[in-house]
Amino acid sequence: MLAKDEKQKYIGGELLTKTFEKLGYTENDIVNTIGKINAMNKMFS
Repeated sequence: MLAKDEKQKYIGGELLTKTFEKLGYTENDIVNTIGKINAMNKMFS
């Protein structure tokens, strides 16, 4: 992640969560999507 510190990571996470919720995704959808993003990130880093 490009965030420089934990506070920026937290703010980024909150922004992602709010965006997904506004689009109608459930908490479970959000967790699954973030898990997939993290897995892909590990594959390419």
